Amino acid sequence: MDELVQQLGMAASNLSDCIPAAEAWSGPAATALTAELEAISSEIGALILDLLSNNAYSTLERFQLG
Repeated sequence: MDELVQQLGMAASNLSDCIPAAEAWSGPAATALTAELEAISSEIGALILDLLSNNAYSTLERFQLG
């Protein structure tokens, strides 16, 4: 689980690194690509939070059942 979270975090970081500085490019295509990359990064971040919260919930359930 921790490895999956780490891999997702690296994927989000790599996507963010792909976005050039604003002064390096401009135009509708650049704006659209930047928006899509940011959306994908956000979705990966949400997946990480879901994984962490599910992992925490499972841990709590084990303590309550034990």
